[in-house]
Amino acid sequence: MRTKRIAIALSGGVDSSVAAALLQEQGYEVEGVTLRLHDGFPIDAAIAAAEALGIPHHIVDLREEFERLVIAAYAGEYAEGRTPNPCITCNREIKFGLLWEWARDHDFDMLATGHYARIGETTSGDPIRLLRGVDPQKDQSYFMYRIARERLRRVLFPLGDLHKSAVKEMAATRGLPAATAKESTGTCFVDALGHDVVVKRYHPHAYEPGDIVNEDGAVLGQHRGVAHYTVGQRKGIGIGGLEEPYYVSGIDAVQNRVIVGVVHDSEQSIFVCHDIVVDEQAWGEAHARISMGAEMNAEISRSGFLELDVVLRYHMEPIPAFVEVNADDTLTIALLRPAIGVSAGQSAVCYFRDMVVAGGIIT
Repeated sequence: MRTKRIAIALSGGVDSSVAAALLQEQGYEVEGVTLRLHDGFPIDAAIAAAEALGIPHHIVDLREEFERLVIAAYAGEYAEGRTPNPCITCNREIKFGLLWEWARDHDFDMLATGHYARIGETTSGDPIRLLRGVDPQKDQSYFMYRIARERLRRVLFPLGDLHKSAVKEMAATRGLPAATAKESTGTCFVDALGHDVVVKRYHPHAYEPGDIVNEDGAVLGQHRGVAHYTVGQRKGIGIGGLEEPYYVSGIDAVQNRVIVGVVHDSEQSIFVCHDIVVDEQAWGEAHARISMGAEMNAEISRSGFLELDVVLRYHMEPIPAFVEVNADDTLTIALLRPAIGVSAGQSAVCYFRDMVVAGGIIT
C-alpha cells in the first residue's frame, strides 16, 4: 500500500511543528506548506522547522487572495459598525479553502494543521463531525465551524487529543526550534499591520468623530470614529464622570453614533444569526440524544428547537440556549441567561456536548 502524502500547514510555531513530527512518526510522507498571507508575513520560523524536521517545504503566495477575502472584509465590517472574526473567515476561505484545494491539486492525500480540534465519526461511519479539542483552554473548534464538512474527510488534526502542556514537552524532547520560541496569540495581520492602518486603508470615514449617545438618544460625549468601538466594550469609550459604568450597547454607522448603556441596557438574550452553517447529521444526533436518550437517529428533521450550549466569542464560557433553525435559513438563539457583548458580525457557535451542531453570524 502506498504511504499517504500529508501536507502540513507549517507556520513554524510549536503546534504545527509538533503536528508535523507526530505525522512523521506515524509513518506518513509529510511535506510542509507555508502560506505567505501579507507583506511582512514571517516565514523564517517555518523554514527552520522544515529543516529541523527534514521535510520538503513549499511556500504558497496567497497575499492577493488574503487581502481580498479576509483583510478587506475585516475593514468593511468595522466600517459598518460590526465586529468581525477574521480567523473564522481565514479558516473557511484560505486554510481549508484555497490551501485545501492546493493540497488536493498537488496529489496530497490529506491536509493537516496544528489546530486543537477533532474530527469524529457520524452514525453512518463517515468522519465528518467537528468536535472540540480535548484541551478546554486551547480548543479552536469555534474558529472551525464554517469549514465545509465534506472537506473534513481529507483533514487531520494531530493535536486534537492533546493538551498544550504535552505539546510543549514534545517540542522540547524532539529539539524543535519552536520549543523555546515566543508564541503569537493575536490576529496575524492586525499584529503586523495594525487595526487602524487596515481599516483606514479602505474606509477612512470610519474614523470621523461623532456623538456618543445613551439609549434615549441624549448626547453624552464624542467618539473618535466607529472603527474604534465594539459592542460590549467598557474601557476607552471616552466618557467619564458618570455614576455607573457604561458599556457600548450598539453602533449606528449610518448616523455615525456610538450607543452606550449601563449593564442592563447592554445585556441581550434573544438574537438572530444569518449566513448559517447547520451540520444536519450533528443536529439529528443531538435531537435524538436529547429526546430519546442514547438511541441515535440522524434522520430527524432539523425543524423545532434544541437546547444547546452557545459560544459567542473565543474562550467565552458556553451559555445554555434554545436554538431554532428558521424557514429563511437563519438561527434564532434564546440564551437562558443574558450576555453582554452580543455583537453583530461575531459568530455564535452551538454545541451539543463536544459536537459542533450549528453556527452563524450574529445579525
